[in-house]
Amino acid sequence: MKAPEWIPEVAKAANCVYANLQPGTMPANLTYRLGADKRLAGVWRTLAEARHDKDVTVLFWMVVACAVGCCDGRLTVVTRRELEETAAQFRKTAQQLRLLVGLVQREPQKRVLREAAKACEGFASTAVSDRIPSLVVNRKVQPKVRAYVVYLSAIVEGASGHPFNKVVGKIATVAFDLKKSIPIRTVEYWRRGS
Repeated sequence: MKAPEWIPEVAKAANCVYANLQPGTMPANLTYRLGADKRLAGVWRTLAEARHDKDVTVLFWMVVACAVGCCDGRLTVVTRRELEETAAQFRKTAQQLRLLVGLVQREPQKRVLREAAKACEGFASTAVSDRIPSLVVNRKVQPKVRAYVVYLSAIVEGASGHPFNKVVGKIATVAFDLKKSIPIRTVEYWRRGS
């Protein structure tokens, strides 16, 4: 891959990452699009100017890694129903463990079962509250893209100090090779967790 020299740091990072990937794979395709798509020339310039050191190398790597994580399902959104089902499963397991306490004779095993039941209750109570609110949705519409926008927003804001919703939408559009751009309103809506 020979990335265009719009921003030398991005070209260097893209070429470095791409050289270590199998051509035609999802990570290679993402790296290529994010490093070479002309729609992102202004985006990388904007992000470089927003940083005190003007270097977007690490940011580029994070943008690619986040995209790969969302594409392969490691970073995703979850429905409220899925979280409620997970919490219910933990509660059921805790109840079963408490029932086992009565069947066990020795106190050390009873104590382990009680502690395991207590841990399951704790997991049940935090199944919903420990999630990033903007990743908990009522229904999954474009779950990979939405998760990417939420995580990418946090990355961009952390690196630049600004949310740059338009930039986030443009990067996500290119990363997922969407035919239609993600509107600023959609980025804002997804970031709020509505």
